[in-house]
Amino acid sequence: MLSSEQQKIVRNVAKKSLNKIDELLISQKLPNNGFSEGLLTQLLESLSAADSNNFTDSVGGGEREGRIVCSLVERLHLGLSHGIGRSGNIAETQPKALGSSMLNSLANSMALEVLHVLGLESCKKALILPVCTGMALTLSLLTLKQLRPSTKYVIFSRIDQKSCLKSIFAAGLIPIIVNQTPTNPGTFCELKINESNLEEAISSIKTSEILCILSTTSCFAPRVPDSLILNGTFARKNGFFHLVNNAYGLQSPSIILQLSQALNSNLIDIFVQSTDKNFQTPVGGSIISSSNKEMVIKVGKLYPGRASAIPSRDFLLTVLNLGKNGLLKMMEERNQVYAFLVEKMREFAAEIGEEIIEPEGNEISLVEECKKLGGILFTRYKVTGTRVIISNGTVTNINGIEFKNFGSHTNVSIVPYITVAAGVGMTKNEVENIVQRLRECFCDIKN
Repeated sequence: MLSSEQQKIVRNVAKKSLNKIDELLISQKLPNNGFSEGLLTQLLESLSAADSNNFTDSVGGGEREGRIVCSLVERLHLGLSHGIGRSGNIAETQPKALGSSMLNSLANSMALEVLHVLGLESCKKALILPVCTGMALTLSLLTLKQLRPSTKYVIFSRIDQKSCLKSIFAAGLIPIIVNQTPTNPGTFCELKINESNLEEAISSIKTSEILCILSTTSCFAPRVPDSLILNGTFARKNGFFHLVNNAYGLQSPSIILQLSQALNSNLIDIFVQSTDKNFQTPVGGSIISSSNKEMVIKVGKLYPGRASAIPSRDFLLTVLNLGKNGLLKMMEERNQVYAFLVEKMREFAAEIGEEIIEPEGNEISLVEECKKLGGILFTRYKVTGTRVIISNGTVTNINGIEFKNFGSHTNVSIVPYITVAAGVGMTKNEVENIVQRLRECFCDIKN
């Protein structure tokens, strides 16, 4: 049997853990230092205990009472089975699921605070949606459409990524494509749009029929992230909305700076980012935010039905585990790895007599004979994530719209190239491995 002194130590330890959880629930602030796995489990168990399906004396008479038949599934979710929100609002409290509702509230509060910590202090509200970035863009478009019901067009700064384009079609809208143009025609160079491209795109359309311009920040080189000031100013001048696809842009200091400047100038209505790409959580969640609180509230009210709590739960656990200090360290390490990647790829390009392009963003591209390279890199050398682009004039049809050289973001044919990204969580060791495998791959091709 424990002595009185030993019992006191045990009670103090337990009390300390409970105090941390109480402090979190009251303040809904991200702690400076991360929570341990044990404390995170304790938090989830505390929240789960507040859901009606886990009451020992409750009797459910409805069609959805949080029952789980598989014990493995129940353990994976720690009994949090009610989901989040109510039928008319994903952010609303569910009376039968106070613990899950608190989890939802905490996750949304943490999302807003994380945006502030990363430099976007003018954001007024953030909402985690249990859908990918593309679907979050669709929900945002549908919300904006309610505010301008007579519109049907979206000005789409071309990015050759299908989910971005399909988000427009899914909302029942029509994209007006603004092609990226070379900054130095005739050479392998950056791609971007300018105001004359935008003016030309809307020259034959009534501005009263345009819902918004859809900008993209995070993108593969040689495409440059859209100028949010240019696009936002253009949108305001012509009286339509500005929606931003910021899929993995929270990792990039230059994109954060762009977002901050545009938000401070009231040039963005909604911007959307992925939880998995920016915070290393499983796929399936996104964060919408704005400097206009009402815009985010409207998106939440548009979401039909209750929603899965898993993306909110995983985001909450991840950022609590990191803490404010860990979050900033993770982002700084990504910056350092990106700089290291640029250095190593530049060295490799010099060895083989090629060049790299480092546009304003967080990816680089390397020019080389790439037709064979893509398949070999993946199948033989197990390098994932790199993209090999061949501009040979091939036309790709997506929902009735034809794209020449799909994947390159432009109709202009350019030399074959490979893109390599330094995403959050990548290490310098991985950089060295990728460059070494590229060397070996090029030796194979030459031989």
